[in-house]
Amino acid sequence: MQASTQEKYQNTFDYLMMRYQDETGRDWTLDAVSAVLWIAQKKSIVARNTFASWRSATLWVIRNRFPEQLVDIMNIFDGVKNQASRQTRIKTMKTVAPNDLQKIIDYAITHRISRVQFAIMIIMVGDMTGLRPIEWYKSKLSKKDSILTVVTAKTFDKDHSFAETRSLDLSGLDRENVQVIRAVVELANGCSDVNAWSRYLHNMRAGLYQACREVGLPGLRLYSGRHQFAANAKAAHLSEEEIAAMMGHRSIDAQKIYGRKKHARPDDARVRPSADTMHEFTNNPSIRLPKEWL
Repeated sequence: MQASTQEKYQNTFDYLMMRYQDETGRDWTLDAVSAVLWIAQKKSIVARNTFASWRSATLWVIRNRFPEQLVDIMNIFDGVKNQASRQTRIKTMKTVAPNDLQKIIDYAITHRISRVQFAIMIIMVGDMTGLRPIEWYKSKLSKKDSILTVVTAKTFDKDHSFAETRSLDLSGLDRENVQVIRAVVELANGCSDVNAWSRYLHNMRAGLYQACREVGLPGLRLYSGRHQFAANAKAAHLSEEEIAAMMGHRSIDAQKIYGRKKHARPDDARVRPSADTMHEFTNNPSIRLPKEWL
């Protein structure tokens, strides 16, 4: 099973409280308000998305451990609502230009940084298949390497995904690309559990961020391959249902935030949903159609 949002919240909060105890020498369970004040004071020195994840994790833990203090804790976060977060120094880039990716590849080879090399692989296979980086854990290739079966990452939330698993037809890919996919499948499944794979991805992100700064590029992300996959599929005139089924979306509208046709390479859209996945998607009564269809 993929790590649930609740597990991620708990892991994030445990990390924060470990730092809190190291800095203050206090046990947060004896004074949760002071611990949250400590978190709130960090807003100006961390990125906006980082602080947002800290806030969500903290509210989830407090709601479960000390519900009587929830209002006070929410008031603390509201008090820093208008305070600016640290501005990220590098702009993220949702799609993947081949020339830009080559610069990162050259950097990784020259400096022999393995975590950047692995990050490049994640971007490349995301470009081919549209998988979320976390979904490579527990993914499986068929014996003839023609079908990739994926455990969908957001199955804990029935409002996001249509099925626990989905499968992709890789028969349109050449052998070299399938070998890269197999290497990533083996890398991910070599981890002891999904949390170990998540930590591995975190290290890749850190290496990729540094590499982008060094070569002077907008920030590639591990998710950039997934966005490029969507852009390619749209430009290749795949149906909205096919794209949603491959990306593990329950709503056809969800894909609208992914990729732009002007950055697309339609000839690279060679993967298709398997017949079984397409049948499950089109016959699922919970699928949400675009508003204009209703």
